[in-house]
Parts: sequence; structure tokens; C-alpha cells
Amino acid sequence: ASDYQREHDALTLYTPALGTDAPRLIANDEALRMVLISRVPGESAVHSDAHWDPLVHYRAGILVRRLHESSAPVISDQFGRQSARRFENAASALGDVLEGSLIAEARLCIARAMDVKTVALVPTHRENHPRHWVIDPGGHVRLIDFGMCEYDPWVVDTFALEHEYWRVDPQLRIAFLEGYDREISEDDEALLRAHHAVRALEGIVDAQKPGAT
Repeated sequence: ASDYQREHDALTLYTPALGTDAPRLIANDEALRMVLISRVPGESAVHSDAHWDPLVHYRAGILVRRLHESSAPVISDQFGRQSARRFENAASALGDVLEGSLIAEARLCIARAMDVKTVALVPTHRENHPRHWVIDPGGHVRLIDFGMCEYDPWVVDTFALEHEYWRVDPQLRIAFLEGYDREISEDDEALLRAHHAVRALEGIVDAQKPGAT
């Protein structure tokens, strides 16, 4: 239900600002929790070498910025508190799975984010990654799959890139941020680290559940 609602809201409220650079909502069915969307031409960037192309990352940066600017930002003083609550909920569910020193180290990331008093929240993709960038034969980049879309700090959309692509090739970081036309500030870095900490613990919690792969 939540995936459907996020996808529907994104396709209704945010992706129209991207025009033909994102799928278009054709129809939806509340009872079935289904959306019918237009086909986006091309293939996922990860199906070729395009996901290592700095120009593709540059164009993706432009596209993600347009998504973030599709709606007015919401100024919040709750991001740090919400991160702390999610973190502690996950930490309490882990028991003795992790060493206390590791959790304490991660908790410092949460504390630093709580020092950022106000945060601008924007419509973020939250799964921004080359597997959701569609490249057509002409090299045009489009964005798909908005089932995780929510209001968050803009820097959250560098999460998957930062811990994967940017570690291997720092030029991709430069290219994406040039396209986005913004640098990551110290406060942005603190928010991103808190996001990392929360996602890490919640991921480990999920991995402990019966049947987890």
C-alpha cells in the first residue's frame, strides 16, 4: 500500500515537472493498488557501460535537481529527531547482533545530524541509482521507479551513489554534483551520515527476520 501511494503521489505531483524524462501516469486503481504508466524508451544504465560514464552521471544530476525542485521545499526541525527514533528502534531490535562500540560509533552520526536545527525537505527519489536511469540510443537520461519517493533532504539522493560508484570513481561524484549544481556542505554530510546509520541498522534488522535472503 505504501509503495503504491508513494508511486501514485510522485507520478501525480512531482514527475510531471520532468515531462518526457519520466513515466507519465495513464490510469490508476485504488482497489488493486496498481498504476498504468507510459513506457520510457531505452534501457537501464546498468545493462551497459553507461553507468560508469561521467556524462550520464552529469545528466542524471540535472534530472534529480529538477525532481527536487518540482515542489516547494518543506522546512523541518524534525529530521534529526526522526533519525534518532528510527535508529534507536532498530538498535533495540538488534540485541547482541552488533558490538556495542559499533552502535555507539554510528550513534555519533545521529548526534551530529541533530545539531542541524532546520532542514529543507524536498521530493526525493530515495533509490537514485543507475538501475533507475534509463538511457536511450541517443544517450538521453530518464528517471523511473518512484515507489520510494518521499520528502527528505536533497543529499539523500546521493546515498546509493556515494557508497558504491563514488568510492570507485570520484570523477562520477564531480560529474553528478556539477549536473546538480550544488556541493555537499558539512551539514549535508551530517544528514547523509545519519541516513547511512539508520539504513544500516534497519537493513541488519531486516536481515535477521525469518526467511530473509
